[in-house]
Amino acid sequence: MLLQTPLEMTITQNRPFPNYSFHFKLKLKIKNYLPILLPMDTIPFETFAAVDLRVGLVTHAEPVPDSKKLIKLTVDFSSEQRTILAGMAQYYDPEDFINKKFGFVFNLAPKSMAGIESQGMMLAADNGDSPILWPIPDDAQVGSKIR
Repeated sequence: MLLQTPLEMTITQNRPFPNYSFHFKLKLKIKNYLPILLPMDTIPFETFAAVDLRVGLVTHAEPVPDSKKLIKLTVDFSSEQRTILAGMAQYYDPEDFINKKFGFVFNLAPKSMAGIESQGMMLAADNGDSPILWPIPDDAQVGSKIR
């Protein structure tokens, strides 16, 4: 889970003791903050094993009309070609994807975005400011499973 909102917290504790009292107040306000990476809940291995990750070759990429975020990718998985939308238009040009191999979630349920059905999800690293492309080496076969 990525926390991307400013954090403001106040803790007040009053404890009277025989000779003194203790007052603790902490106020933390972050305006220009860095994202805080929080650990996610663990999942059983069987749940992870149900995710089908595959190598795909992007054969075509174009911006999605009327969208500032989406790039429409045509991805070859050897057995079939799929349309996959990637929310990376703010960070990358469509040409950055063409003729390159990437990891994809192959068995994700289709989702319609901007009137186009996306048939999977591209894997990328997230440094909090922007996605980082994660290209697959050329010697990996298109359509092969990622384990």
